[in-house]
Amino acid sequence: MTPPAARGIVLMTSRRCLQLATLPTLAAAAACWLVAVWSPPATGPTAAPGAASPWLALPTCTAVFACTIAGVLFWPTFARGREGSDWVVRLARGGLGGVPQAILGILLAQLLLTLPLACGLARALGAPAVAHLHHAPPPPAAPLLAAARRSLEFALPATDEWCAVHVQPLAGLPTADLVGAALAIHGDGELLGNLPARIVQTGQRVELSFPRRPLREVRVEYVDGSVPLAFPPGALVVVGATDRSTLWNGLLLALVALAPAFAACALAALAGTAAGTPTVVTVLASLVFVGTIGGVGAFDGAVTALLRGEWIASAAVRNASLTCGAIGASALLAASLARRRT
Repeated sequence: MTPPAARGIVLMTSRRCLQLATLPTLAAAAACWLVAVWSPPATGPTAAPGAASPWLALPTCTAVFACTIAGVLFWPTFARGREGSDWVVRLARGGLGGVPQAILGILLAQLLLTLPLACGLARALGAPAVAHLHHAPPPPAAPLLAAARRSLEFALPATDEWCAVHVQPLAGLPTADLVGAALAIHGDGELLGNLPARIVQTGQRVELSFPRRPLREVRVEYVDGSVPLAFPPGALVVVGATDRSTLWNGLLLALVALAPAFAACALAALAGTAAGTPTVVTVLASLVFVGTIGGVGAFDGAVTALLRGEWIASAAVRNASLTCGAIGASALLAASLARRRT
């Protein structure tokens, strides 16, 4: 396929997706913003912008659903036996009949719609102006903290400066009269401070801020109390001191949302080698739902992280997005081989 023809497929598909997806996305964004303003979530005395994550996820998912379905219905070679697919196969060289270029047009339209949501609507919903790296170091082999074992050590990477520690452990049954666990945080052998509240129950989150400094190790000391604590992965989070713009964080969220859309379109193209349009659209919608609202992948966590002011470019998000990309590339390769056989 010549470069002008490939660009034509990309632009035609992108234009069609924008025509059909822009109005539903804007309507969903306006409705979610009005609901968030008129009935804010009850979060108690402290601000919790992450509670507004459904109002950011819904219009973003609307854009993903509308763009992917519009693009698949527009380009005829996504499904078998569609009118006009024979002409496209003859004119578009290659085993997939222009499907990769159509997918690129779908992703381009989706990026144009989700980027304003991730950067603008997120700020309107209460996302902070700056984001910080949140690193959850792996716990030690036996992460139980009690009177018998009074300290746990967590190793940190020496790539950033740190300014806070968040603790949210699992609480066990008290060994005597109920007295909450009092903890002290040490960094590189120096006392950073005592946690401002005792931990009594599972899910209780306590934060400690300190002047920014480089750290190689954080040690949690059990001062007193009768509640044993367990620190599974993610129970202790160290906050980086470097400010990162929420606009860049929003761009990362828009890019993360491309991963499930790409995988779903590629797997729909693979299904289209043997199935018609209704089956292909059903497969596409199901995979988009699983990869976004269903919580499989990095999208759901990235939306909450953006609103909380957490830097999205973590190893978990990168690995999940790369996994979606690998699945999509493999599906396109399999679809190309299947179309050549038929």
